[in-house]
Amino acid sequence: MRPNHSLPKTRSHSTGFSISAQSSGRETARVDAGAIGDQRKDYKAMNDYSLFYRSLSQHFALALVALTSVSTAFAEEIQVGRYATVRAVPTLAQVNLLSAPVRVQFPESVVTVGQAVEYLLQSSGYRLAPEAVAEPFRAVLLVLPLPEPHRTLGPMPLQIALETLAGPAYRLVEDPVHRLVTFERCGPIEPGPSATPSFEAR
Repeated sequence: MRPNHSLPKTRSHSTGFSISAQSSGRETARVDAGAIGDQRKDYKAMNDYSLFYRSLSQHFALALVALTSVSTAFAEEIQVGRYATVRAVPTLAQVNLLSAPVRVQFPESVVTVGQAVEYLLQSSGYRLAPEAVAEPFRAVLLVLPLPEPHRTLGPMPLQIALETLAGPAYRLVEDPVHRLVTFERCGPIEPGPSATPSFEAR
């Protein structure tokens, strides 16, 4: 009788297959573990980069706020020399034209109050209001002769100079929208007893 060798062959084949399957499972496990490790490293690297970028963005934002604050603080400063700066704001005379200081000596051709007013206003940006819209009594003022003490005025604000020319019987009226000025009578002037001269014969 021939010996039966099929069973050992089957066992040998089955054992080999089992070893091969176990080895393949171990290799697959190693591959999976390596892939998971790589993913963890990638995630950690991405997380570190995200934290770094966030921190950098915060520092940049703080620096931008600080720079903006410094720029705002010095926005009103203009350097006019190596060590000198001035505030970049308009002067009082630029905001209120009638507050501009004037110093004038009227020429001999200016002989009336009206001519003196026109002379003062010629470079101020203001004009004398037309006669059609002015109070009728203004004409009485403008044709008066210019007093000798008024031939030299200043330094004083333009408004004070105009009020000086008009005298206490008139008040200065300003139209800032159209940049016009005019004069209105303050009221009837009643002279006192000492203001009326007496011509009684003695």
